[in-house]
Parts: sequence; structure tokens; C-alpha cells
Amino acid sequence: MPWQKLRDLEGSDFSSEWNKIKKQVRESEQRLVSRLSTNYSFSWKLKHGSTYDLWPKSGTGLGKKPSKPGDFTIALEGNEILRNILPAGAYTHLLSTKQNGTLSSPRFVFEKGDLWIRVIGDKGSVVRYSVWNYPRKGTVYQRSSPDPLAEKWIKFNADYWAGETGYLEVTTNRDHPVEAGDAERSWFGVTEALLSKPGQAQPRDEIAEVLSPIFAEPLSKDNQNGLRARYAEVIQKAVIAWEKNDLTDSQARILNNMLKNDLLPNAKEKFPHCNELVNEYRKIEEKVTVPRLAPGVLDGEPFDQALFERGNHKKPAHQVPRRFLEAIDDTPYPKTTIGRLEFAQDLLRKDNPFTTRVIVNRIWHHLFGNGLVRTPDNFGKLGELPTHPELLDYLSQKFRSEEWSIKRMIRFLVTSKTFRSSSNPSSEAKRIDPQNLLLSHANLRRLEAEPIRDAMLLASGRLQLARVAEGKSEPSNSSRRAV
Repeated sequence: MPWQKLRDLEGSDFSSEWNKIKKQVRESEQRLVSRLSTNYSFSWKLKHGSTYDLWPKSGTGLGKKPSKPGDFTIALEGNEILRNILPAGAYTHLLSTKQNGTLSSPRFVFEKGDLWIRVIGDKGSVVRYSVWNYPRKGTVYQRSSPDPLAEKWIKFNADYWAGETGYLEVTTNRDHPVEAGDAERSWFGVTEALLSKPGQAQPRDEIAEVLSPIFAEPLSKDNQNGLRARYAEVIQKAVIAWEKNDLTDSQARILNNMLKNDLLPNAKEKFPHCNELVNEYRKIEEKVTVPRLAPGVLDGEPFDQALFERGNHKKPAHQVPRRFLEAIDDTPYPKTTIGRLEFAQDLLRKDNPFTTRVIVNRIWHHLFGNGLVRTPDNFGKLGELPTHPELLDYLSQKFRSEEWSIKRMIRFLVTSKTFRSSSNPSSEAKRIDPQNLLLSHANLRRLEAEPIRDAMLLASGRLQLARVAEGKSEPSNSSRRAV
């Protein structure tokens, strides 16, 4: 801040330093104007509701609308009242840093150049891009973390992925797919994102966004008193606008900067009438429950996938509308939905016998060694025909009528005469049905390693039958039962 540099100077020294900083501010203003007037391949400002709505989001921390300039966070401990005064954008921590969030950009086609995203957040939160829905970091899958003290532009070079489709993503610590952390408190905020091509203006954290009002006009006096008057004027205008809920992003950044540089009072003893409110907030915030998470899939924006002829992903053909299996129903799903719900409904519809047939056949495969359809992964043209089609249909109908209970189906099958039959085939069976397709006797199967291990431990008296506590793993030399 200029105050720290100018407050102890007088006369020509003051004027010289003032003009030096003023020149830097003017240069910063020119860069800012150049960036704002550049026609980027895409540019998102999350302060706009229409843009905010385009970004898929999840979690308890992100609201239905973007925050307004001047939204603030309260310090959770210590003598300070406020932690940040924020510009408009998307934030997870306006109420509590225990609230979580995942924020993704719309899908876009990568071009040669640089991806930029302007964020603030704790070091545990993650900023990354995803191509082909890859969830981890890697040599060509970059990720970063924001700065908790100030907004920063984070850059990812996009040259390697030119022509591919992907999206930007920001997550709190425990919400990152696969490589999540275990921090109970995590937060982030996003204000802008863009893709700059080679030769285009690259964004940076411009001092003009904070200092332009200070240097908008000459000082009334070229000394400390004139500087103090200017600061008072700028602060007064910003506070009045804040009070009227009419604050600009620039004014929010000015107030936050002055807050961080101790140019605005922020100690609890300065505002005794706020002490009770701050203490009450901290008590309530401490009781906020950390969200319990489970792996899942979030619905993003609907899109159709290209056909990969002969499985070659490097030569995508025409787009295929989202739909169910053509053999059952080739009606395209609505363009306004991702299609997951419709797909689930189609899987379970009563006029679709394939789902129950596949499940029942797989259960039979695990119990008897071979399925009624001996290609359990392929019920199509290249798969084998069922050896007992009527039995397969009977079992699939029974499975549906008994509420899709796998346990009931297993109980029914293992108490059948077929399951209890001997594995010794008759000479007639060997001649007529050498592959035992007609199930005249039981199929011999190789015993898996786990039961053999358990039998050996049981014979030696070392087998432990106790269950493992939830969330804990067993050492490699454990004698606990495997089955």
C-alpha cells in the first residue's frame, strides 16, 4: 500500500515517490483495459448470475446465486472480527469453512494457449482441469492450490490438450475425486476464468484494481495530510456504498486490502457492541457438522458422445444422441437432461427383461461355475445362446417379483436339487453331454485361495473370526478370516 511508503516522506521525496507509484498504477490500468477488451476464446465472470448458473456445483457451501461484492467472512478465533471482504464470485465459506463444495466450468474444447482461473482458498483445496474425466494428477494432468491470503491467477498450459474436451474444477479438500484429503475445514472462492491464446493479453493481479481510486486525482496537499485525506475519502465512499448494498468489486478489494494492512479498525475491543454477536457466531459455527461424503457422480451439463469406430478414440465419428440400447428402445433422451435418471428407469422398466436376465445369469455363473448363458458379459450376437431359456426367464421373473433380492435368489438356488447334485457323471452323461450343458451333475471347480487359507488357519487353531473395525485395515500377516 502507498501509505506505508509515503507516510514518512515530505516535500520532493514525497512527490517523487507519489509520481513513481502513480506511474505504476497507470501502467497497470492500461494492462487491465487491454485484458478486459481482449476477445478470448472463452471468458467467465462468476459474479454474473447467468455465468454462475452454467457452472455445475455441489456441496453445502455454494449457494444458488453468486455472492455480492462486500460479502465477508468472520474470523473464527482471535481478536479480529472480519477475515475477508470479498468481491462478487462463488465462495464456499461465507457461513463456515466446514461447508464443502465442488465447482466445475462448462465443458470446452482446449486450444493452444493458457488456461487461467482466479481463485482464493486454503492450501488444502484443489484447482485443476480434467480431460476425459480423469480424476487424478499426473505428468500431463496439472493441479494447483490457491493462496489463502489473496486472490491469485493460476495458470495451466493447454498446448498438450489442444483439440480435446474438458473442464476446470475447484474442490474443497475432502471433495477431490480419488486423492481427497481428510481436513475438516477447507474453502475456496472463484471470481474469473479464461483461455488466452498465444499473443493475447495474459491476466495478472493488477494493483490498479485496488489503487486506482487513490490516484484518480491529485492530492490537495503533497504530504502525509493530503494522503490521509485521500484515504479517508476513498474509505468513506466505499463504506457508504457497502452500507447501501451498492459496493463494487473494486471497492470490495480496496476495503479488504486496507483490512489486511491494518488501515481499517478490525479488533474486537474497537467495537464492543459487536463482541456478543461475534462470540455467538463462533459458538454456532463450531457446532456445524462436517458433511459426510460418499463417492458418487455429479450431473454436469448434458452432452452427446462421439462414436469411436472400432474403439479408436483418436478418430471420433459422428455424435450419438444419449439413449438406451437400440434393441429395446432407441428413443433419444431429452436434450435438457444428462440422461442418468432416464437410463436407470430404462434398466428397470418391466418390458426390459435383459437386466434381470443378466443379474440372474451372473448369480448362476458364480454358484454353478457356468451361467445358463455361458458368456455372462455378452448377451449380444457374439454371445452364446442360453442352454435353458425357459429356466432363465423363470428365474428372472422370480427375481423381479421378489424385489430384486440377490439374497433370496441365492437361497433359492443353493437349496435346489441341481446345486446339491453329485459331481460324478454317469457314463451316459459323459457320452451325450460331455460339457454338462444339461446340468445332469455338478461341475468341479478350483477352490479359491481365500477358503484354502482359512481352512489352514482353522486347522492350526489360529483363525480369528472377529470383524475388523470400520475404517481400519489388516496387516499383511493377519490371521483374520478372509471369507
